[in-house]
Amino acid sequence: MKEGYMNANKKCLMLSSIFLVLILLFGTTAAAQVAGEQTSLSGWFSIRWGDSEEGKSVTVYTLTDMNGQRTLLQVDKKVAKSLGGVLQFNGKYVNVRGTLATPSNARSAATSGSAQSPPAVLNVNSISLTPSPGSQAPTIKDVTADTAVFPAVTGARPWVTIMCQFSDVAAQPHDVAYFQGMYGNTQPGLNHYWRELSFNTANIDGSAVGTGWYTINTLVTYNPTLTQGGADLDLLANACIDAADADIDFSQYSGINQMFNANFDFGFAWGGTWNDTRDGVTKIWSITWEPPWGYADVSVIAHEMGHGFGLPHSTAIMRDPDDGRAAVYDNAWDVMSQDRYNCGPGSAARDATYGCMAQHTISYHKDVLGWIPGARKTTVAVGTSATITLEDLAAPASANYQMAVIPVAGSATHFYAVEARQFTGYDAKLPGEAIIIHDIDTTEDIPALLAPGGLSATDAGVRFGVGETFTDATNSIFVQVNSATATGFEVTIANGNRPPTSDAGGPYTAECAGATTSVQLNGTGSSDPDGDPLTYSWTTTCPSRSRSSQTCC
Repeated sequence: MKEGYMNANKKCLMLSSIFLVLILLFGTTAAAQVAGEQTSLSGWFSIRWGDSEEGKSVTVYTLTDMNGQRTLLQVDKKVAKSLGGVLQFNGKYVNVRGTLATPSNARSAATSGSAQSPPAVLNVNSISLTPSPGSQAPTIKDVTADTAVFPAVTGARPWVTIMCQFSDVAAQPHDVAYFQGMYGNTQPGLNHYWRELSFNTANIDGSAVGTGWYTINTLVTYNPTLTQGGADLDLLANACIDAADADIDFSQYSGINQMFNANFDFGFAWGGTWNDTRDGVTKIWSITWEPPWGYADVSVIAHEMGHGFGLPHSTAIMRDPDDGRAAVYDNAWDVMSQDRYNCGPGSAARDATYGCMAQHTISYHKDVLGWIPGARKTTVAVGTSATITLEDLAAPASANYQMAVIPVAGSATHFYAVEARQFTGYDAKLPGEAIIIHDIDTTEDIPALLAPGGLSATDAGVRFGVGETFTDATNSIFVQVNSATATGFEVTIANGNRPPTSDAGGPYTAECAGATTSVQLNGTGSSDPDGDPLTYSWTTTCPSRSRSSQTCC
């Protein structure tokens, strides 16, 4: 998750290897069926995000059935959009239909520890929510509604850290005290961090660390093609958790941070969910897999824990239209993107012990996790306008709004999210203090694109200060920053309801140049000369005459 790129040959080898190895990882009874058959499977849908140190991302979808068997799901980007996006299914019990890909040969007993049935890969063409099998089914802890796109993250969400050492790697990079301190209640501790991000709605009280480094098998056991990359994450998790099971009651925790003493899987760090039965409880845990470079910077752990809570990446430049792997570590305004922004030597955002400290996440992510109350969010519907005060998203000091939503053409899945950011708390490392806007498309696997798009997150063009206006001319949307307050900004937002320009007459006529003009947008009536089906009333005081309550066009 730092800037920079590997050479093209290494990238291609890496991604090809990851796909080939992933096919080896997931076994299911569906593998007994004939490749090419249409089939239907039910189970818990899970998303895992992989993040490389060099700045590449991989997303993996899996299905876990009632027997704990996992199937790797290949979901075409166009199919995902037609279904309304895959994020809505994360952590839910679903039915998937698709075509079985050709199963690979079983892994050798020497690699896996036991003979395996040929695994299956399902090329998905439909996904639908379906009722879980009842009392015998695993339960998803803390999910408030089966239909919620993201389960709310509220109250105590304790995590446990397990330190796992490959038997053929002697290094033990840090001790128990280091990892326990990482959960601390003061900056840069993770409990302090998540409390600030969630406005004390969520915390990780009760988080703990195992008794020391637990020894597991050799690195190649879990990384069967070590020279090419790719790791069996489930085999690795089972080994690490088994090793610590005598010391830890996993039923007491919501999340599991696994810290390994060597890089695996080309050095990727991973975050997502894990379905299992442990200590008499069958449920879905948040989980991370961390290489040494990951736990050297607390911002990386925060990023992966965010994935464990279900958060996707955001991006500043573009959503890749072909394979979904955009340069997702380019949004300096979001821990779920460029978490290590502005953390060079001597930076105030760098802690002497725990390295880079993360900034906040964006308003859209805070909202889907249940951290922005309904009364602190406003929607500016098509044909309306509003002048509001937006409070600093890091530490709101009043009952003003924390987020404004602007639906695009009335869409429920495509909208702008507007927020105020200042140098407060963990946001002290931001590129500036301003109104920032994200273009949100919930049908995408990366929903949030920093508006206006195509610009660096540090470009002045993405920061809107006093007197500046964001404009979406196609949809007649604008956000004008009127003034700054001590803890935010006052903005005027109009959605499909813009004042007339000079060619429409009205308050902007030459005879009234320099005059004080008040414009009231009432959003009714016939089209103006620019084709907008709206009328406008204004009051203008001119040296020669006054005109008031006129109707444009």
